[in-house]
Amino acid sequence: FTENTDDNGAGIYNDNSSPTFGNCTFNNNSAMTDGGGMCNSTSNPILTGCIFSNNSAQSGGGMSNSTSSPVLRNCSFIGNQAKLINEQYNALGGGIDNYMSDTVLLNCILSDNSAQYGAGMFNSENSGPILTNCNLVRNRASGFAAGIYSAENCRTELTNCILWDNTGGHISGDAGVYYSDVQDGWPGEGNNNIDEDPLFADLDNGDYHLKSQAGRWGPVSQSWIVDNVTSPCIDSGDYGTAVGGKLEPNGGRINMGAYGGTEEASKSP
Repeated sequence: FTENTDDNGAGIYNDNSSPTFGNCTFNNNSAMTDGGGMCNSTSNPILTGCIFSNNSAQSGGGMSNSTSSPVLRNCSFIGNQAKLINEQYNALGGGIDNYMSDTVLLNCILSDNSAQYGAGMFNSENSGPILTNCNLVRNRASGFAAGIYSAENCRTELTNCILWDNTGGHISGDAGVYYSDVQDGWPGEGNNNIDEDPLFADLDNGDYHLKSQAGRWGPVSQSWIVDNVTSPCIDSGDYGTAVGGKLEPNGGRINMGAYGGTEEASKSP
C-alpha cells in the first residue's frame, strides 16, 4: 500500500470490520485528517509483521483508531509523521493515534516518528492501550511526549518495554510501567524499572537487537554475533512472562525490548 492519498485512511480504511493483515507494508501514504497508513473506525483488525513507514496525517501518521481495538504483533512504525495541515487542530500521534480505543501491541517498534504531541503514540477519550515488549526509540515531539502522550482519563500499560533517545520526553499522562527501561527513569511497582543504556546493536541505523557476550542476532549477516558487553535489558523482563522462543542460554527470564520472547532474543551470558 504505497503513495496513496485520501481524507482518512489513505492506505486502508476499515469501517466496522475485523480484517487480518500479515507481512504488509504501508509506505508513503498521506491522509488529510486521520490515519495516513491505516484508519480504523469501530474496527478490530489483527496485524502481524506489518511495516508502517513514512506515512503522514494530521492525526495518526501511521495508524488512527477510533472506537477500535486493533491487535498488532511484530509490527514497526518508522518515520511516520503527524503534520499540521489544519491549524485549528494539533498534530497528534506520529506513529499511532487512539481515540476511545484499546490498542494492543506486542513485540512492536515505534521509532523516528514525529508529531506535536505523542510522536510515538497519542491517546485520548478513555483509550487504554497495552504495550508488551515494545521499543519506543528516537521519536521527536515539538510539544510534549515523544514516546507516549495520554490525555485525561486515559491510561497506558507498558511491560518489558524500552523507551530511549526520544526528543521531547518519553511518557506524559497516566501510565503503568513495569519491568521496563526508561531513560531518565519512571516509577514502577516494586522498583522493577531501570534507567540504563540498553546497548542496542546499532541505534543510529535502527538495529535494536541487544548486545550480548553470549550472542545477538545480526539481521544483515543472518548470523549470531558475540559482543564484548551485555545489555542490562537481557534477563530483566517480567518474571511472570514466558521466555517464549528465546534460544538457549536464556536465563529462564524474558528480555526487555521488541525481540524479547522471540527467536531473535539476545542470549543470556
